[in-house]
Amino acid sequence: MVLASLTQDNPMMGAIYLMGVTTGLRISDILSLKTSQFKQILTVKAKKTDKIQQFKLPDCVFGFMEVYADYRADDDTDDRLFPVSRQTVWRYFKRAGAKMDIPVSCHDMRRIFAWNVLRVSGCLRVVQNALGHRFASVTVLYLVGAILWVAKNYLEPITFLPAETK
Repeated sequence: MVLASLTQDNPMMGAIYLMGVTTGLRISDILSLKTSQFKQILTVKAKKTDKIQQFKLPDCVFGFMEVYADYRADDDTDDRLFPVSRQTVWRYFKRAGAKMDIPVSCHDMRRIFAWNVLRVSGCLRVVQNALGHRFASVTVLYLVGAILWVAKNYLEPITFLPAETK
């Protein structure tokens, strides 16, 4: 629902959302990605924690993102994969949520990612590692919030597997 609404309004916003729900990256890390570093296996240094994470994007996501990245590669004035501010992304997400009468924010991408990792793995440690949390207690609190958010907003979980973290 959210992905379709965002992609219809602006394909870049759909690509940002898709990247977020499949990798669990924070919006600041997504917006710092460069077209030159885009590959099926992404290596990202998190701005907040300085941790380096690797993600293997699912084939269906990689295919969508590859088309988008090729389109962006034509712009030789800006190497950013997503040349937009965090505030602009936030406005698009709020607008998409208003159309569906549900709250949508940039951080919801991480919540959906956490929910899907838990649903697929059933393991707290896997979710903790995927989110880059240092303590399991933080992940537990995060998951409680994520589960309540999903339940409250009646969102269906994304049907494809989240990106593999290494």
